Amino acid sequence: MGKFEGEWGEWMRQFEGEWGEWMRQFEGEWGEWMRQFEGEWGEWMRQFEGEWGEWMRQFEGEWGEWMRQFERE
Repeated sequence: MGKFEGEWGEWMRQFEGEWGEWMRQFEGEWGEWMRQFEGEWGEWMRQFEGEWGEWMRQFEGEWGEWMRQFERE
């Protein structure tokens, strides 16, 4: 059992070393990609919300106008 535990422990330390190295690299690239994505997504969202908000205000104006006209009849 002692020999197995020794080999297992050795393998685990090696695995954790390589895994930790890979994780740090992955998190660095992932973090970079996320910041870039959030920048582009945020830009797109602001643009979308601007256009959507404009359209909604226009729609509500026309809808409100139509509703008032409908209620009068």
